[in-house]
Amino acid sequence: WAPAGDQLFVDFDLRPTNAPPGTRLAVGEAVLEVSELPHRPCVKFRDRYGDAAFRFLGSPRGLELSLRGVNATIVGAGVVRPGDEIRKLDEVQ
Repeated sequence: WAPAGDQLFVDFDLRPTNAPPGTRLAVGEAVLEVSELPHRPCVKFRDRYGDAAFRFLGSPRGLELSLRGVNATIVGAGVVRPGDEIRKLDEVQ
């Protein structure tokens, strides 16, 4: 997974219908806010995974599915450990 260049890998529905920009997510003790800026594949991604993957993930459908993930800002610092739960803050704890 390291060549993907991502900082966190999560098992969570990151599509805009579930986690639109502004959504706050708790990951371990940290709080992240989903950015308006979509997470698009870059040239390094294309070089590692090929042109077809690059084109699909950067397409409107690929962005709609958020298969490349999302950009997020840390709005509450905290420790994040492997296996920590990720959840929307507005969900019942």
